[in-house]
Amino acid sequence: MKLTIKNCFLTVVLFFVLSLTSCGQLRNNLTKVGSDVVTDNFSVQFYSGGKLIREYQIYNGFVSEEVESDGWFFRCRGELVRLSGNVIIEPLSFSQGKGNSISCKN
Repeated sequence: MKLTIKNCFLTVVLFFVLSLTSCGQLRNNLTKVGSDVVTDNFSVQFYSGGKLIREYQIYNGFVSEEVESDGWFFRCRGELVRLSGNVIIEPLSFSQGKGNSISCKN
């Protein structure tokens, strides 16, 4: 790699950004970027007040836990979905297909 002002600047910016990011945040960011690498079929059910608000049926997707949080994130139809609170994640084959479901076939 040829040492240029541009390369030096990019190296300094990268170092600065990484120094401001905690290990948990860095892990979350790297996991979000690679969330399409390991996939399976999941049912993600979101509850509020004991009632099912929404079910996401994820096909060939990835669900990950937020570090130091009760939150979860995954991709649905190309969009990042983040949930926090009462969430049940299980294999899609366990789902009874309750109402208000969203099919996430990416």
